[in-house]
Amino acid sequence: GCSLGIVYRLDDGSRARATSPVASHPRLRGIELVRPERVFVPHAAMRHTKAAATASPQAAVVDARDDDTTTNPGAAASQEETSSSAGGLPRSGGGVGDAPAAAAAAWDAVTTTTTPEKQSRRPESEEEEDVAAVSMAVHCFAYFWYRSKEHDARYAHWDHEHLPHWDARVNARFPPFRHDPDRGDIGSTFYPRLGAYSSRDASVLRTHVASLKRARVGVVVASWYPPGRADTATLVDDEDLVPSLLDALGASGLQLCLHLEPYEGRTAAKVRADVDRAVQVYASHPAYYRVDGRPVFYAYDSYQIPPADWAAAFPRDNSGVYLVALALDRRHLDDYVLRGPFDAAYSYFGAVGFTAASTPTAWREFVDRANKVGKQFIPCVAPGYDDSRVRPWNGENTRPREDGRYYDRMWQSAIDAGASTIAVTSFNEWHEGTQIEEAVPFAPSRIGVDAYEDYGPGDTAAMYIERTRSWVGTFLQEQGHLRSSR
Repeated sequence: GCSLGIVYRLDDGSRARATSPVASHPRLRGIELVRPERVFVPHAAMRHTKAAATASPQAAVVDARDDDTTTNPGAAASQEETSSSAGGLPRSGGGVGDAPAAAAAAWDAVTTTTTPEKQSRRPESEEEEDVAAVSMAVHCFAYFWYRSKEHDARYAHWDHEHLPHWDARVNARFPPFRHDPDRGDIGSTFYPRLGAYSSRDASVLRTHVASLKRARVGVVVASWYPPGRADTATLVDDEDLVPSLLDALGASGLQLCLHLEPYEGRTAAKVRADVDRAVQVYASHPAYYRVDGRPVFYAYDSYQIPPADWAAAFPRDNSGVYLVALALDRRHLDDYVLRGPFDAAYSYFGAVGFTAASTPTAWREFVDRANKVGKQFIPCVAPGYDDSRVRPWNGENTRPREDGRYYDRMWQSAIDAGASTIAVTSFNEWHEGTQIEEAVPFAPSRIGVDAYEDYGPGDTAAMYIERTRSWVGTFLQEQGHLRSSR
């Protein structure tokens, strides 16, 4: 009596699906589960975030990772403005034609012509499914800063406070507020199926690894602060957590690289020292992700440090590591990657139009410009964006999920751009509402706090895990087609 989907394979290799209640052996060829069993675990713990949002691309940008940062849009983008709990967001928009907002509006009118269900081919046997489980061409940003009372004796990130606006007049409309996980109130518009969990809980880690593998993500890009620089919301170094992540991911065929978070007083020379230590401590693990033998590091807010400083600390073609810079616009791509020491650039932000680099209509140009010099641009796709429960004043940057259509358009745009690597923002950045991790309907007991959103009608907790899996299949098929036609 389970709700199963009957998949018809057509002569041209595409697929059609019909959903109906059927009773059949789960191994029966041609049948696939489309409404996975719903498992709900009452909340027990909680975590924090990393975000990117502001009133407009030209205004100061505050990142959810910049949890405790108050930014003056008129001030210079100095590293000192960045708090230890997040990276200072883009201070300006810029972009292709310097009109990311207009490009975003045009992109919003686009509808995907090909759905992942029609293009991607699901494995037909358990053996094939195991072999095709993950792709190293698909990366996913993940955050392991959540803590729970049950597991850690205190909450971290789930009890996030409202972040202040830089304009005192705006800020006056939003009095101080801190979320209370004990009453089911967390800093997110969605609620995790696992509840307010701890990232240090071994059972949670196993579940997360299984979900990432199911989504066919090959590389997990883990938020990381060097020892003594822990973000102000977590206050605990994760020095001992990274080896556990490497072991758990490696055992399932996935790999990990570090997402270097900004901190007060960060310089390129200090990042060099941080990276050298990380290479020494972590990169010898077989599950640490490498490109051409070099361990990979994503550098968040890299644009806050001048290109010349990066070049001095990481000599071009002789740095020993593979560095990926955060690009907000074409200038960052040119200065830090094409002419600088970085090997690639990434867009990160999930709000289309927030920056030029996060505007899908610009991705083809960014990819082509990087490819011409043997480097790459990594477009980042997200299911939506909503940080209203940590930045209640930032509604202009909310991007509704549209029952998955927003995510579909981003994936299709990234594939159409010819990218060789695509990154997902994010697995579990709950504060910014970009997560693909399973979510469930839930209503907090705290008076005055609204019920959480869910992923749509029906039992859709794993909707974005499954959607990611399908799009990865589409992406890999397209990559194979491109290779065979060259």
